[in-house]
Amino acid sequence: MILIYIAIPVALFIAAAAVLAFMWAAHNDQYEDLNTPAIRMLLDDAPLIHTKSDCQKSK
Repeated sequence: MILIYIAIPVALFIAAAAVLAFMWAAHNDQYEDLNTPAIRMLLDDAPLIHTKSDCQKSK
């Protein structure tokens, strides 16, 4: 029975912290642009240019 007196307040505290974290993120526009990170990975690096000596080393 003593475990319930500890577990319920801890669970309520964790739930309140999660709600507060979500409210902070929404208030600070963390969810403003959801499309750019998915596209950014496609535009990161220029393609590598292999020289003839690089191709010979890999064989």
